[in-house]
Amino acid sequence: DQFVLSFCLLSISYMKGAMHARLVDSAGNGYGLTLAMASDSSREHDWRNAIVRWDAGRAEETVLVRGEGDRARIALHPTGVLHEMQFRFARGRLSLWCDDEELLHVRDASYDAFTQLSFSVEYQTRFTIDDIKLATVVE
Repeated sequence: DQFVLSFCLLSISYMKGAMHARLVDSAGNGYGLTLAMASDSSREHDWRNAIVRWDAGRAEETVLVRGEGDRARIALHPTGVLHEMQFRFARGRLSLWCDDEELLHVRDASYDAFTQLSFSVEYQTRFTIDDIKLATVVE
């Protein structure tokens, strides 16, 4: 009942939009992230960093927590910066980390077993991710 999804995210000035990461079971139940870049399109569509829950049979995710203020979006850099992102789940506590700083956290223990990992993007964006790792504690 513990996992860490980690990956590197390139933040560079031409990016816009949002990226989604999901960890779900075979029925479609699980958790995910929305990661938003600090761009005009993200503000226009109100895309913000969020932790979400996916429930089978529902067309839309349930937003458990959304970023506010400087935690709402990831800053863009003219020449590009690699951020180390982590999505952690431990005993019902979900959290989003960027470069060893916790951006968001929430409690939800609806699901704890996952069989699929997926990434997708919204809008005209070019999210570049690398070094994807999924680790879990085996007891």
